[in-house]
Amino acid sequence: MDAPFPSFRLLGPILHWVQPGFQSNSAGTLTAGSTPFVANYIGPAPPPFSGPHRYAFLLYREPEGFDGSRYAPPDGQPLPNTQRMRYDLDAFEQEAKLGPIVACNYFTSN
Repeated sequence: MDAPFPSFRLLGPILHWVQPGFQSNSAGTLTAGSTPFVANYIGPAPPPFSGPHRYAFLLYREPEGFDGSRYAPPDGQPLPNTQRMRYDLDAFEQEAKLGPIVACNYFTSN
């Protein structure tokens, strides 16, 4: 959201992670299955002097028969930064036909 600076959002939002295939057990604990990532995880890294950046985690209901590997980079390669910048999450939600958000959380980091 805040890249590179909260007052100058030229590059944002930046995608930090997409991992399909989470499963829930009877205790409600989520675990990732063997589904390949769509975007490998990169941690928070606001540039010096930019102030705190906001980060959000969204958990979507996957549609029946969802195939996350369809959106994954070839051969498990990391997603390039150029494909992470100015990420259109709304477009991905529609293309992948994701269900509603079932959980979310956020944090700030500087």
